[in-house]
Amino acid sequence: MVGYGTIGELSARTLVTLGANVTVAARNSVHRAAAYATGAVTLSQSCPDNILPGTDSLITTVPVPFVTPTMLKKMSNHTPLDAIASPPGGTKRAGAEARGAP
Repeated sequence: MVGYGTIGELSARTLVTLGANVTVAARNSVHRAAAYATGAVTLSQSCPDNILPGTDSLITTVPVPFVTPTMLKKMSNHTPLDAIASPPGGTKRAGAEARGAP
């Protein structure tokens, strides 16, 4: 999960409660500490590239384009990509479409 604002926090907490292994990438150290306290693994937002090849699902909650075509290439084409941020969202549409996303 990228971002740990209101939506990211609620989503991560729900997924952890349901038994999912959740990794949260957030730039704010207070947000990372809160995510860790709920049971998530945390990363600085600047370094999620190294975990992308093994990612089962990517949820972005940041309201700016964040997920790049380069990042998408590191993920399986079958990995769900969910952008649940307000516009313009956290994915670059062209990169997602190149990957086969609708």
